[in-house]
Amino acid sequence: MLRPLAALVLALALAPASAVAQPGDSGSLEGFVSEVYRTYELGKMPQDFSMRGGLPILSNRFRALVLKDRKQAGGEIGIISDDPICQCQDIVKFRVTSVRVGGDNQTALVDVGYRNGPDAGKLKLTLVYGDRGWLIDDITTADMPSYRTILKSELR
Repeated sequence: MLRPLAALVLALALAPASAVAQPGDSGSLEGFVSEVYRTYELGKMPQDFSMRGGLPILSNRFRALVLKDRKQAGGEIGIISDDPICQCQDIVKFRVTSVRVGGDNQTALVDVGYRNGPDAGKLKLTLVYGDRGWLIDDITTADMPSYRTILKSELR
């Protein structure tokens, strides 16, 4: 009896994960944000902060600037020197502590509070909705008023 019960509990525990919107899907805004941060909360740094599951999570215009930054850096550290989505270079028990969403069905501002080990911070994601669902169009922090603006002004 214990094995079928354990299987049922496991199935129920995994069910919500499959119902969460994948980055790039036309799912809920909250589901998109949850899925973007899932990897970090599992203690893994994505190799490429701009992608999840082979799909871009940045808008075309933001992603084009990120790719140009990488190309111009030529394998060295570019203008973006860390992962702007977690404001970190390493994960130390990362967790999202708060999410506040505002906007409409085409654009949204998402305030994210987070903790990474002893460090805590806040950032704002500007999201746009398009053909591929919700995508990150900009990231704002206390130190970086707009990643897109900085990239546009600094890149040749």
